[in-house]
Amino acid sequence: MSIKKLIVLCGKQNTGKSQTLLDLIKNLTPVSVIKKPRTKKGRDYIGIWKIKNKNVGIVFAGDTLQIILDGFNAINQSKIKIDVIVCTCHKSQIDYIIKLYGKRSASVVIKEQANNHDNNICKNEILSLI
Repeated sequence: MSIKKLIVLCGKQNTGKSQTLLDLIKNLTPVSVIKKPRTKKGRDYIGIWKIKNKNVGIVFAGDTLQIILDGFNAINQSKIKIDVIVCTCHKSQIDYIIKLYGKRSASVVIKEQANNHDNNICKNEILSLI
């Protein structure tokens, strides 16, 4: 997979990483939804959205290395040209994600708290990086 930019939303469990990404895609039409969430709350999509005229692959789930690898494989098998990847992980998994997606430099957005204010800050930072 050849991408131009990797953006990693990093934070501890229950800090609102998935909610931040849900806020990010709220009013966007997906190019392709590769995996719909199976949870009641509708989280953990894997898909591609058009943002700023770029195809942005977004992998919501990032709690374990296996889930991160599954998300990578799903995006990679989509056969859609992707300009930017946005994915989530815990702090200890940042190096793994950077190696997996093949980017020597990545932008890391730190998610500290589960609240709307922090969600908006992180969402706007991701948008500015795309």
